[in-house]
Amino acid sequence: MLINKIKIVAFSFVLVSFVFADMETKSLDLASDYVYIVKDSKEPKLKKGHGSLSDFFPYPKSLKQSGISGQVIVEFDVTPIGRVTNSKLIQSPSKELSEIVLSRIEFMEFEPGTQNGKKVRVRHRIPITFDIN
Repeated sequence: MLINKIKIVAFSFVLVSFVFADMETKSLDLASDYVYIVKDSKEPKLKKGHGSLSDFFPYPKSLKQSGISGQVIVEFDVTPIGRVTNSKLIQSPSKELSEIVLSRIEFMEFEPGTQNGKKVRVRHRIPITFDIN
């Protein structure tokens, strides 16, 4: 009787171990979707044909005249082919400036980030300044 109880407890322990091992594997797979810049890596860079950030995000005269200015910080993924996805607003001084940035950010093209010579997805964050002067 005691041996049967020990067998049941041992079997339960093994079964629970497999369940948790499977969960850990899934979380590792999700974590491997993003690459953080390390020693043998290059960060994504804006393609040369785009000019500067101020060229890409026009500052409407109406907002300048209203005195609306400041820095918008946006975070996004740069895919292995250089496209922008999953953009997320981190900070903005106004709704109008947020709309400008979010409406244009996904049209930007980058030279993709690399790790060990391989193009990879990289989470990127940039500040965009709208200055009245």
